[in-house]
Amino acid sequence: MIIPVSNDYRIISTPSCWEVQESSAKRWRSLAYHTSFDAALSSLADHRIRLIPDSATAAEIVETLKVIKAEATEALNLFRIPMQDRGRSPQESVKH
Repeated sequence: MIIPVSNDYRIISTPSCWEVQESSAKRWRSLAYHTSFDAALSSLADHRIRLIPDSATAAEIVETLKVIKAEATEALNLFRIPMQDRGRSPQESVKH
């Protein structure tokens, strides 16, 4: 499964992990590996926040955070749709 997060980032599933990738010179470069989709998405958001330049104004930081949040929300929705198509929601997958 390939879940696009933005034009520059995506999360893919492999048999053993969730991989965060960045587009680089027309290729995808792996940035991190995680055992869950949520951890991969959180890691990507953290990575992108750390890329905000120190010289950014408060307004620029807020705008960048809004974009990151919107893209993360969309990626999470894309992940949940296939789960629901299989007849189970992500919440039903975890039983206490």
